[in-house]
Amino acid sequence: MWTPLSDSDLQPHSRDLEGNFSLDGEDLDSVTDETLVTLLGFAPVLHRLGLTTVVRLSQHLVMKGGRSVLLCEEEMLNFVASKTGIRVPRVHRSFQVEDETEYFGSKGYTVMAFIPGQPLDKCWTDLPSDNQKQIAMQIADMIKEMQLRWSIQGRAELQGRFNHKIDISSGISPTSPDPTEAKPSPAAHKPSTSEGRPLHPSIQQARRRDQPFKMPSNKTFRTKQKLAKAQRQNRPIPQWIRLRTNNTIRYNAKRRHWRKSTLKV
Repeated sequence: MWTPLSDSDLQPHSRDLEGNFSLDGEDLDSVTDETLVTLLGFAPVLHRLGLTTVVRLSQHLVMKGGRSVLLCEEEMLNFVASKTGIRVPRVHRSFQVEDETEYFGSKGYTVMAFIPGQPLDKCWTDLPSDNQKQIAMQIADMIKEMQLRWSIQGRAELQGRFNHKIDISSGISPTSPDPTEAKPSPAAHKPSTSEGRPLHPSIQQARRRDQPFKMPSNKTFRTKQKLAKAQRQNRPIPQWIRLRTNNTIRYNAKRRHWRKSTLKV
């Protein structure tokens, strides 16, 4: 259930600059992954959304853990920190624990640096309008910086990206023939549908002639369907069905007129 953590569930000292935390004075390299997994359920909680939890490990470290925490988050944070001036937490360790009951088959854990301060969702309404505008401008500047950093610089870069995609697609094209695949003999080939039933003779004939298949008209289909149903039930053929060699004369009793249409039966 995706519900944010209420204020009553938060530990009041989880955001203190100084306090008695589990890993204060400990070397992170000496702490095992099993210990960190255990601390996710006992350390002071900073934030929780659904099954993802952020806890305080020490004065300078926090840990994010849960089913939706992936290794790509660590790579993205490191990439943003190295390519931009945006302030993001430094990642100290990230690992996955296999769990077949989870959607992605594992649970993720990421140990990051603690950035002191209050979250905006707790103090936004109490901030003056000038501060709100300033924060909004800072966020907009971050978005612009990322857009400019990863935007296409000129025609040469655009051409290179397209050429790269073309090279990849040409290498994995499903239409390219497989030289190791044995070609079936024409005599052993039997046209059939995906369900294993033989194709209609008109479809087979069109494929043999390399001609596009043309579906019969709805009128032809309905007439043949009514005729087959009457024959299966041993009932007399309805009067509006009159079969001849290549033509069907349909009598419409309601409109009281004869209509002749070509039907290949």
